[in-house]
Amino acid sequence: MKIFNQIQIMRKVHSTIFEKISLKYNLTECEIMILMFLDENENQDMATDIVKSLMISKAHVSALVNNLEKKGYIIKNIDCKDRKKIHLEVTKKTRAIVDAVKNEKTRMKETIFGELTKSEIETMQKVLNKIKKNLKANYDIELI
Repeated sequence: MKIFNQIQIMRKVHSTIFEKISLKYNLTECEIMILMFLDENENQDMATDIVKSLMISKAHVSALVNNLEKKGYIIKNIDCKDRKKIHLEVTKKTRAIVDAVKNEKTRMKETIFGELTKSEIETMQKVLNKIKKNLKANYDIELI
């Protein structure tokens, strides 16, 4: 189907953006995704939040978080009320990466939606929500 082909094209462009930034900062795409998630979701700052939202395995998130801590991009903070909980915080070193990704995402969004009307974008969002609902109902995976 042509629609899957078009989705693949957008995914390829997205991956190309991350690849460029990955090379510049010596980070993997998943590491960048975690940094972006933590930057954009202040109230979701634990590894379990990342696992659920980004649909990455616990073991992989644990390894990625440890790598990011070693590289100085995040700090682990133990919760003072529950010592089993560890909150993750991005460091100032992360700002340049976050800004680079946000700039590229803005550029990509403007490219994708540039010639679409507000009505067309709203219709597309409704269709995508229906697709997501269908996937949730018919496949044994958790989607946010």
